[in-house]
Amino acid sequence: MHLIYECGAEIGSFEVFNLSQRVHIPQTGQGIVICKAPDEVALFKYFASRRAIFGVTLNIQPKFTSEKVAILFNKLI
Repeated sequence: MHLIYECGAEIGSFEVFNLSQRVHIPQTGQGIVICKAPDEVALFKYFASRRAIFGVTLNIQPKFTSEKVAILFNKLI
């Protein structure tokens, strides 16, 4: 695994996703992760153990690509 450090955070490729950015917000105990994964299910499965061990909650907000938007739009009409 090739990693670089940006603002103290590891950036690189993991089992099921590529991590682009990770930001910690210590005042609120929150963080933001920007990554590229095959789908939301892959992220949910990967982070399942972290949720169980550390008791964290996840708010996964997928980015829609133009292709996904076109597919969804075509299903509506």
